[in-house]
Amino acid sequence: MQINKEIDYGLRAMIIIASDNKLLPAKEISKRFNIPLNYLSLILAKLTKIGLVKSIQGPKGGYELAKPANEINFLEIINALNGPINLISCNEGEKCELDSLCSMVGVWSKLKLNMEEYFRGILLSDVLMDEGKIMQICNARSAS
Repeated sequence: MQINKEIDYGLRAMIIIASDNKLLPAKEISKRFNIPLNYLSLILAKLTKIGLVKSIQGPKGGYELAKPANEINFLEIINALNGPINLISCNEGEKCELDSLCSMVGVWSKLKLNMEEYFRGILLSDVLMDEGKIMQICNARSAS
């Protein structure tokens, strides 16, 4: 299992927006984390549509959180970008001809619930970065 780039970039964008505490243009977020600007714009559009960030237009515009960081959990961000966590098709509500015989249904269902509970328990405010840490990341990215 692997977290896809959209979720990775989305979480990073949310962390940097929350950490900076000011309007951040997409171009600045893109540059700080070396995320392709076009891809980041699509991610930010999804986060805006679901109401996790606000987009302010204009020359001094950018993105800011739509609600406090301590009211946003990782599961909300993941669901906004990727839809609900589904490990296998039978977790998606599809009927499977092996349902009555399959000994794995409970395993996958429990894993899904545990993952949701875990991500629901991580608040954006739990992972905020100070400016020094942000600059370390930016410097490391530009050096490579």
